[in-house]
Amino acid sequence: MNNLSVTGTNGGLFAKPTIGRSEYGRVKVALAPGKGFMDWLRLTANKHLAKRITGVPPPLPPTTSDDTNKLGVPSSLGSDYFDGGFGSRVETLEHGISIENDEWTGLTEQNVIVSLTPISVKTSINTRGEENSEEHARLRVLIHHFWQPAMEFEFESTQTLTQQKYELIVRKNGVDIRFPALENLEDVLNREKCKIRRRPGSSYHSTKIIDLFRLNHDTLVFSLELPEHTTYRIPLGYHVGVKVRKGKGNLYRPYTPISNPTPQRIDLMIKIYPDGICTPCLEKLQIGDDLVISDPIGDKDFTGWVENSSQLILLSAGSGITPMIDLLERRIQKASNSEVYMIMFNKTEEDIQTVTPDGKTWKLGEIWKTFEGDEKI
Repeated sequence: MNNLSVTGTNGGLFAKPTIGRSEYGRVKVALAPGKGFMDWLRLTANKHLAKRITGVPPPLPPTTSDDTNKLGVPSSLGSDYFDGGFGSRVETLEHGISIENDEWTGLTEQNVIVSLTPISVKTSINTRGEENSEEHARLRVLIHHFWQPAMEFEFESTQTLTQQKYELIVRKNGVDIRFPALENLEDVLNREKCKIRRRPGSSYHSTKIIDLFRLNHDTLVFSLELPEHTTYRIPLGYHVGVKVRKGKGNLYRPYTPISNPTPQRIDLMIKIYPDGICTPCLEKLQIGDDLVISDPIGDKDFTGWVENSSQLILLSAGSGITPMIDLLERRIQKASNSEVYMIMFNKTEEDIQTVTPDGKTWKLGEIWKTFEGDEKI
């Protein structure tokens, strides 16, 4: 049957044959000329149902994509933008740029990400159709202050900053980014050449796997190195999106890092599921391979758990232990004499992520040793 007919109105409601499927797998059907979505609702339910459906929020973005350049929601979607800069002040310094906002209070290094990304800019095309290009660099600063919307400052690309080293200075209500080898940057770093977004979509960073080992029968630890001109700090308890290539598409999954020891390194502990959609692809990766991660995701401040509480009780199950590891390690550094209790739930003793197959006690075992004397899990 080529047409769909629903009786109940004068002449019925007719639709053309199906014209494909949506990105979520649902069959798309075109309504007859002059008929709209509300006509369909009134026929299949009632006016009260139609009123309720109009208030349903839009679906989340798909977790797969064929776009090899953009991951997740592009920065231009779902963000706020206007020329006023949301109260931010961007001023050129003798050797760099200063960014301030009175709403920022008590900024720390873990609230700031800086990336100086090399890009190739097409400059001309010769008579043979060959393109000429120049190497530029684009400066991007992300401030993800606790309990407030993230703010992104992206400057126009320029040759001047290519391969330049910078220094990051974090103040309570702002940041300075200085390029010691450069002077007189008014023409390349100024407010007119800076696009400011609030609540930007996630940007992604290409990392290289510099260490990889199997923690137990189904858990791997990845040590990732970020590009040289990227300063990446992740706040306690935040997670990142990881892009995994599968077939012709990309998969995106959230993982909580177990440590971020330097601004250019991040460690992930990932449990592999043999029948999983994503993790079998991760298991095939080797040292030297690339892995793409997002900006830190989150908005809450968990540092009080480390510094202010006299007693801390943690519960975790399986791979849910990942956010606890960084918290425990920082707790040792800040308040080693406080009381800390942790209960872990695992299916079997072999599932506990503490000892590597070669018998060496891994990080969690060393943490436990600090709290429990010489006794190891």
